[in-house]
Amino acid sequence: NLVVFKSNGYLQGRTMTTAITGQCHCGRVKWSAELPHKVELNCHCTMCRSLSGADYSSWLVIPSKQFTLLSGKEFISEYQATDKFSKGFCSKCGSTVHCINNEKFPQHVYLAKGNITSKYTKRPDIQVYTQDKAEWLTLDDRIPVYDT
Repeated sequence: NLVVFKSNGYLQGRTMTTAITGQCHCGRVKWSAELPHKVELNCHCTMCRSLSGADYSSWLVIPSKQFTLLSGKEFISEYQATDKFSKGFCSKCGSTVHCINNEKFPQHVYLAKGNITSKYTKRPDIQVYTQDKAEWLTLDDRIPVYDT
């Protein structure tokens, strides 16, 4: 369970305290987020793969209070995938704006790393749900696996 991992000493003592920005593909929805983040991960679960249409999803998880929607609120549509997981996306271009996972990280926002527009070079902290990975995918062995 990821909730156990977030209290791991590996995540304590981060010094990155800058802001990042991001936007959807068409630019109607823009956001900013204050760092440090809680965890950065690649998720291989079947739901993330299905919702993104990709081999896996790369997320930056931050406390909700550190997320600011700068513009485009009227363009955000929500999809409630489960009773505890929702995806916010731009209704014009379909880009993921954010996800909420109240099972794993209550009061946090998952930001899709592919939509970060500012310089950001940090690698993921962990990979999760690797048992559900796409058959054709080879895991990056430089990223620790944390399976539930």
